[in-house]
Amino acid sequence: MEKASLVSEYRCKGLRFDECLKIVNITRNQYYYNLKGVKPGKPPTKKTNWLNPKTGVEEEVDNAKVVEEICDLKSDNDQADYYKLICVALCLKGYFINHKKVYRLMRQHDLLQKKVSRPGKEFVKHRRVAPTKPLNIIEMDIKYIWIHESRKYAFVLTILDTFTRFVLC
Repeated sequence: MEKASLVSEYRCKGLRFDECLKIVNITRNQYYYNLKGVKPGKPPTKKTNWLNPKTGVEEEVDNAKVVEEICDLKSDNDQADYYKLICVALCLKGYFINHKKVYRLMRQHDLLQKKVSRPGKEFVKHRRVAPTKPLNIIEMDIKYIWIHESRKYAFVLTILDTFTRFVLC
């Protein structure tokens, strides 16, 4: 790492460690972190468990067979072809598989549906009201208030002239 070598150079010249890190613009964690070169966690499995309906015995099946089953399910027009329903269909066929593995297999073999891109929302362009003369723009305000004497709620409508800020009604 290039920045780590700069820090060690500055340290040899007598600078404090914290000052070296500030000059190079890295944190202490970044200085001490060693790249491992591999993804963290367990490696993905190459086989999937399958309950054979004829014998009732659990067998290990290669992932290529599972991908063939997924292709068969996707080719059926009556079957929905997104990965969670395909996972349910595979489980009904006797495979012990979860939706994450189905998603990974479909992603690796380019079987996922294309994401539907929706057009963005159109927001209000000019929100600020700038009237040029009286009674040009009128605003209304509705309030829901409690009237204590009659013990009921009532609506109050206020009509304002935006230019003069005068209450019309």
